[in-house]
Amino acid sequence: MEKWKAGRVAAAGAGLALAGAALFFSYERWKCPFRAITGLPCAGCGVTTAFRLLLRGDAAGAWHANPAVFFLIPWCLWAALLYIRRGAQAWKSRSLWIVLAAGLVMVWAGRITGMVLFP
Repeated sequence: MEKWKAGRVAAAGAGLALAGAALFFSYERWKCPFRAITGLPCAGCGVTTAFRLLLRGDAAGAWHANPAVFFLIPWCLWAALLYIRRGAQAWKSRSLWIVLAAGLVMVWAGRITGMVLFP
């Protein structure tokens, strides 16, 4: 593997490991400003809790906290792989951001409309 690519792999791996450790050890809860104003959950409400529950092996609890976590994990892996392959140019990929926005909007719409599949 080329030297620059190995550095990107190490940076992506370290970033994912730090994010996982931060989620695993975070116990503090913060209040969502969107929910405080509207009474509705935002697209990100419960994502930190869901990641933490997944790290502890509680998939059902993670789904209940926010089903978007099951979309965000593959998206984060895709983003990390794009970063490894393209470097900083990866963040300019329109498809990366369109997929993120579409996925979050679909999950959020399911949550606020009370669809059966979403808590």
